[in-house]
Amino acid sequence: MAASRTPLWRRSRTSASGLALNDSRDHRWVLIESSSKLTSEVSLVPADEPWAAPRVVSPREQGIDYSVEVARDGLWILHNADAPQFALSRAPLSSSSRREWELVLPEDPRRRLIGVSVYDRAIVVEHRTDGLPGVLILPRDGQGNVGEPQELTFDEVLYDVNADESPDFDTDRFRFSYESLVTPPSVWEYRFDTGQRRLLKQTPVLDDPHFGPYDPAAYVSERLWATGLDGTRIPLSLVR
Repeated sequence: MAASRTPLWRRSRTSASGLALNDSRDHRWVLIESSSKLTSEVSLVPADEPWAAPRVVSPREQGIDYSVEVARDGLWILHNADAPQFALSRAPLSSSSRREWELVLPEDPRRRLIGVSVYDRAIVVEHRTDGLPGVLILPRDGQGNVGEPQELTFDEVLYDVNADESPDFDTDRFRFSYESLVTPPSVWEYRFDTGQRRLLKQTPVLDDPHFGPYDPAAYVSERLWATGLDGTRIPLSLVR
């Protein structure tokens, strides 16, 4: 993101090297994230005790990359421990070792997990599957138990979707951005309780001086696959 301040809970999992200092969603914790190309380490400091010694969530291990979402009921950790495409685990707020991580969403070799946002009613996971971005919604009950993942599906075969985050744990909805080769950029709202979607805003397409108003039904988008010499499948995006 640009120069604006972006809390850790609003950032997707990346492999960038560096040191990041930020706060949790509820502003109760300061997160210190140190990362390299293949390895990362996250430490927590209570925001009301800024001089306290940082507590490491899990000590740095060669090849283990993880990020932490601090929620009211514990730590939610996106990691590649025994999961090259990343998995989601849960741990107590007091956790200081990977031995305390409890697997919630196991790795899927076809799906790369890239970001997570935790709310009281649901967990929103951003991923990329077969080269396409996607959003998984894991419902939660009143005790915080996690239900079966629900994929946010769309009618088009080609699109870009990104989940926006709310600063409130107790929100009953979240927003996501959507666009495709045929559909202009749009902002939608999704309700956790009903699954209902509502279009909030869509970028207008100006009339063409010769062809007139834009008609999305006049266009078709397709996804084809080519095979490289080494057998790698290569996606091809077409619009006509």
